[in-house]
Amino acid sequence: MITFINKNSANSGFGIRYFLRDNPEVLKYILKSEKFKEVVKRHIENPVVIKSIYFDKPPRSNWPVNWHQDITVNLKSKIEDTRFKNWRVLDDRVVVQPSIELLKSILTFRIHLDRTDENNGALSVIDDSEDDGIIRIDKEYLDRVKLRISTTEIGRGGVMIMSPLIVHSSRRSKSNDSRRRVIHLEITDIKNAARLPFIEFFKIE
Repeated sequence: MITFINKNSANSGFGIRYFLRDNPEVLKYILKSEKFKEVVKRHIENPVVIKSIYFDKPPRSNWPVNWHQDITVNLKSKIEDTRFKNWRVLDDRVVVQPSIELLKSILTFRIHLDRTDENNGALSVIDDSEDDGIIRIDKEYLDRVKLRISTTEIGRGGVMIMSPLIVHSSRRSKSNDSRRRVIHLEITDIKNAARLPFIEFFKIE
């Protein structure tokens, strides 16, 4: 799979949106992986990918990502739904915060192409924060939950599964010698997504 990624010069950025759409060979590889499909279908009966991002934190390119939740989706156009809010119409997409019901139905599957740990900017998460809905993340909140913070360590080829509602961040890498590449896939059941004009919509059958 890494060979397919390296073939496409457009993958040279740090965070590549629409990754599966623009990398059909990687999409084909993932959709043919029985092992990955088995993992996904343990959690979602009729899964469909609605967002994909490729993250690459290469050596000597080091930055932190502040605490946040993944609470937006990318659509082709606006829709009439009062549960959707904070619309942003951009040149290449419409970004919106969808209903809490849709957010709760999504699981994120992070495929790790490199080992990630506290030395190269692995995710830190606030345990069980996904149960609290959409959160105002400020100093008071972070002080209150600091004992619930844990850092994830995932081996190369491992898959981390999380709710997009979990509060998470990524620290600066302690080492400038190791790379951290992750394919981030947001997946829900097709019954939750079939009527929405997602930019990405890939069935896992």
